[in-house]
Amino acid sequence: MALLDLVALPVELAVAATSTTLALGTLVAPDGPVRCPERYADRLIQPRIAELIALIPDLHDSVDTLNRAVGPLSDLANRIPGGRRRPALEA
Repeated sequence: MALLDLVALPVELAVAATSTTLALGTLVAPDGPVRCPERYADRLIQPRIAELIALIPDLHDSVDTLNRAVGPLSDLANRIPGGRRRPALEA
């Protein structure tokens, strides 16, 4: 029986590959679940990318504002002593 299974294996693999290809063709057909109107293909990554591209100038302005606010604070923090250990008080 093992010899028959070994001989039939290439045929079974070919049938499985063909079935998978036909199933994928059905999924991505114009009236299939992926590409028909209001399905997965209509929901993807282009409107989102356009929205993100439109937000880039606003994000850049926000980053510049934060840099201008944080810069003086970091300069002030660098002037405050405290990075050194203080000696212990003697009792």
